[in-house]
Amino acid sequence: EYSTEMVLKAGFIYSSNYRDSDGPFFHRVNGKDVPLVELPKDSLYDDGFYMCTFCDPLRQSMKSPLEAIDMMKDEFDGLAEEGGRMMTFVFHPQLSGHPGRCKALSEFIGYMMADRKSVV
Repeated sequence: EYSTEMVLKAGFIYSSNYRDSDGPFFHRVNGKDVPLVELPKDSLYDDGFYMCTFCDPLRQSMKSPLEAIDMMKDEFDGLAEEGGRMMTFVFHPQLSGHPGRCKALSEFIGYMMADRKSVV
């Protein structure tokens, strides 16, 4: 709670540090909601996770852009079916910034936008 109070005093209105939900929520300090929204993230939506595999014997080998985007589409569809859920992405330029990966990411954005009822 001490660090949440510091973040509030610094003027932040959102945080993306927690991994305990797939929907936004307000932080609480001393049992009361405070004007700090948490936009939780998940390792599944970090390109360091979905662009790589960490399983032996292929430890840390890159996935193809299309395989990574197919994984993201499956996650998006699952969350959209539940309703009221979100995906908070983490993209690193050294992973997602390459032309082939940018193209696949653009395709994924188009896929999400085609389902506008699920996208805010």
